[in-house]
Amino acid sequence: MELIAQATAARAILNGHQPGPQDKAPAGDDLPTIEELEEARDDHKKKIATEREADGRAREAYKKARAADAKNHKSKGKTGARIIRARWKPAV
Repeated sequence: MELIAQATAARAILNGHQPGPQDKAPAGDDLPTIEELEEARDDHKKKIATEREADGRAREAYKKARAADAKNHKSKGKTGARIIRARWKPAV
């Protein structure tokens, strides 16, 4: 049903009509062709693939940033502990 609605909207846009909420469900003879349905399906698959790729890239960037932050935090903690130990001298 979603593909039919998308194909019908695409046909309306190509014919110069902007579909809106006042438009009713397509009539029986107004149904999209197989080619239009296949094109709408392919466009939908491309859109989903693009979104997944972007999500994957964002997820990888987030993981790298967290790993770098954790590594940076650990190295600062060790450096600080070494400095404190070096300055501390037991009271005699």
